[in-house]
Amino acid sequence: MTPETVRTITDDEFGDFINVVHTAFLAPPSSPEDIEARRTAFDLDRCLGAFDRNGRLCGAARAFPTELTVPGGTVAAGAVSGVGVLPTHRRQGHLSRMMRTQLDDIAARGEPVATLVAAEYPIYGRYGYGLAVEACELHLDAAQAQWLAEPEGSVDLVDNDTFAKIVIDVYDRARHAFPGHISYESLRWEVFAGVRTWPDGDNEARRKATKVVWFDAQGEPQAATAYSVDDRWEHNRPAGTLSAGVLLATSGRAEIGLVRFLSSVDWVAQVHVGLRPLDNPVPLALA
Repeated sequence: MTPETVRTITDDEFGDFINVVHTAFLAPPSSPEDIEARRTAFDLDRCLGAFDRNGRLCGAARAFPTELTVPGGTVAAGAVSGVGVLPTHRRQGHLSRMMRTQLDDIAARGEPVATLVAAEYPIYGRYGYGLAVEACELHLDAAQAQWLAEPEGSVDLVDNDTFAKIVIDVYDRARHAFPGHISYESLRWEVFAGVRTWPDGDNEARRKATKVVWFDAQGEPQAATAYSVDDRWEHNRPAGTLSAGVLLATSGRAEIGLVRFLSSVDWVAQVHVGLRPLDNPVPLALA
């Protein structure tokens, strides 16, 4: 028997580390391909494991370095992700030990902020976290939408390789304009664009998604998204829903322009856009 402890995991413990998170989040065991893909993207030095008295890995937590946009600029931040404890080891202090160790590590790295999107946000108040921002989703009745102003800019459909380059640039400009954004490596956007695979089962959907970009009057790309439409009909009438899980925009005007285009796509009755800030400009542009 050894004392319960928290430490940085070793390379040969990485597969178990991933599967602890999967088990805690009610997901099936990870495939070898998934583990190897994550190994290339994760900083092992920031992967913490909680170990029980038998030396078994029973909890996991990681963080990655990022820039957090704040009013006036950016600050270094530790972005917390993949936190979980096996259901057999709950209420034994493993999470508290991991959180204390992780926060000490983030502070020691000179990162003044720790940030996360919490699956169960009330938990994290025990460790000093507080609610920073709320979000919404956008659901638009495309058949009934009436816009207050004439359309601006132009829209173009682009191939996956072109889209990958554009979204990297658009997001980098967008994140500096709006507090609360964090920075991402290009890998995230290459996967999103469908030009790089990721073993999560969604590669084909990402590859086939329609890629669209909104350009301003000067011909500069200012908003971009990838969407799919469920080909649904009711009583011999089109009733499809257009879904855009991620939409990037450098301004409210750019977002309105792109959403307006999405609502005009033929055979689309509803438009759904994923997480947006509460001060989303689209409702203000509608009659």
